Amino acid sequence: MVLTYIDESGTHQGSKVLVLAAYIGTSDEWKFAEERFRRANKYSGTTFHAVDCAQGGNEFRGIDKDKRNRITKKMVRIVNDHDLFGVIYGGYIEDYDAVWPRDRRHWETWLSKLFILLFGGLIIDLCNYTRKYHPGERVSVTMEQSQHWYPIAAKRFQQMKQETDWADHVLLDSIAACSKEQAPQLHAPDLLAYEGYLMKLRERFPTTHRPRRSLLSLLTKRKDGRIWNKQAFETLKAMMEKGEVKYVTGLT
Repeated sequence: MVLTYIDESGTHQGSKVLVLAAYIGTSDEWKFAEERFRRANKYSGTTFHAVDCAQGGNEFRGIDKDKRNRITKKMVRIVNDHDLFGVIYGGYIEDYDAVWPRDRRHWETWLSKLFILLFGGLIIDLCNYTRKYHPGERVSVTMEQSQHWYPIAAKRFQQMKQETDWADHVLLDSIAACSKEQAPQLHAPDLLAYEGYLMKLRERFPTTHRPRRSLLSLLTKRKDGRIWNKQAFETLKAMMEKGEVKYVTGLT
């Protein structure tokens, strides 16, 4: 069985870039990774969350920086030691705003349209990978439970399952939500989403801060997917207006 875990970064209000990340692998590979993730959580004394571990927030408040760095290195090593394929999709929010303006709409409602676009691209890439490297298998997705983002992803997933003019719709199996305590495998896409977010942020807004070597090793083990900029959004909108591409849910 092929299992996929997906997480996102950059959904907070004022974010410059939205990133969705996924790792896909066999159930056996994930089983061994899960055991190591649980041991790493015991070492840290709390459930891993990439942004909090990096910044010392929430449950990681009071844990010194050296230990937080060691925790992150453990998590990166677990991902790199296993046969897991990573994909990142992202979009620059100011570019999205230039093409589909927010116009004072609620942040999450407005950003949902970009989230759906990125999620759809991610699923297509995961199906391509499954068809090529795991013929005969279907794609099962797990995401972290959330009030807003998971229901949107689940709805889009079910829509894609019904899109019979897309050949790979038959590869989609199921989508479910869990907490990171229930499914520590979610630590893998959590890491990739957060580091992918920082990487794309640095590309648009250069900084003197360089990513740590251990994180660079994580970023080399992934496929870029697609990063949407203003030109890409404008091209998509023009094609949609001409009826040259299928309607993308939520984008008008």
